[in-house]
Amino acid sequence: MRVLVCVKRVPAPGARIPLMADARSIDAANLGHTVSPHEECAIEEAVQIVERLGGSVTVLTLGDDASIEQLRTAVSVGADHAVLAIRNGEDWDPQATAQGLTKVIGDLESEGGTFDLILFGNDSADAGNFQVGIRVARALQRPVVNGIKGIALDSESARAKRQTPAGFEVYSVPLPAVIGVKEGINLP
Repeated sequence: MRVLVCVKRVPAPGARIPLMADARSIDAANLGHTVSPHEECAIEEAVQIVERLGGSVTVLTLGDDASIEQLRTAVSVGADHAVLAIRNGEDWDPQATAQGLTKVIGDLESEGGTFDLILFGNDSADAGNFQVGIRVARALQRPVVNGIKGIALDSESARAKRQTPAGFEVYSVPLPAVIGVKEGINLP
């Protein structure tokens, strides 16, 4: 099973976020960064899947050299490979981020074969846009389910469980697929 996890470097949750003089951009000079909590759970889920079924986990991020810290964290908890795709210094919106990730994923798959499963966090801790994973899935023409708190896999499909106020919804999607996981799917 080839599993890819896309992660984002975000300001540490709960940290005081200082703004620049323009009151529109973040002063990141002394700000701690981490991987979004949903994405931490996505990494852990990928590692657990590969422990059960065999295969490999690759972690991918778009960012600058500072993002290496988040990739090292992912490798320290069990990811086999880490890929840093350098992007320019501008803030990317969800559409540009999805386009960048889609290109890098295409390049990785042309070199090593299709990823059976691509995991995203349900949403990022900083922007909470809920759309990058969905945009990537659409561009790759793969089924996608978001907000997932349970995954069961076989060789041909993924069963994804999403919690609702009334209980759980269960989706079955063919592989390869894209799944957005929520914090609480596991305990990293």
